[in-house]
Amino acid sequence: MQIVFLLYDGMTALDLVGPYEILCRLPGAKIQRAAERFGLIYPLIFKLRMYNMTFFRKKAF
Repeated sequence: MQIVFLLYDGMTALDLVGPYEILCRLPGAKIQRAAERFGLIYPLIFKLRMYNMTFFRKKAF
């Protein structure tokens, strides 16, 4: 099972860490992170920096 967490500016650490702690324990889970751009993601508390290396492209319908 592939699980992708969307990183975004203004998120809190718990937006990522809480669900990750549960979902990473699922058998066969593959966890990835993605954002709309490469580089640093600026969460709500600026002492924490997250670096994104996976690009999330919106699909046009």
